[in-house]
Amino acid sequence: MGIYPSRAKPLHAEHGIDCAFGSHDGDEAFLFSGNLCAPINYSPGTLKGLITKPLMTITAMFPFLKKREFKSSIDAAFESTRKYEAYLFKDDRYALINYGSELLIIPASSTSSSWLTASPV
Repeated sequence: MGIYPSRAKPLHAEHGIDCAFGSHDGDEAFLFSGNLCAPINYSPGTLKGLITKPLMTITAMFPFLKKREFKSSIDAAFESTRKYEAYLFKDDRYALINYGSELLIIPASSTSSSWLTASPV
């Protein structure tokens, strides 16, 4: 059963894991595969993990993404330095979400207008 013993068919079995971001709640992370999402609790330094909520679609996990380009898949993600915030990327767009209060902080914007035009420090 892979690293997700709580599921008969692991999240990564069919399409692999597209991306993930860590949670500010200790040893937790959100994994994404296609249009599916699963929060896991993992043991650092091991290959053991446990899905903490039922496997569900991205929009079921994050309802505020229903009318966004992120509903079908997410290409990349990372945890922000701010508590319960994460950046999601899809094609040339990104969004900043608050996964603790189910808020979309920065709606989808072009990465080229926000990330690639910053001048070096």
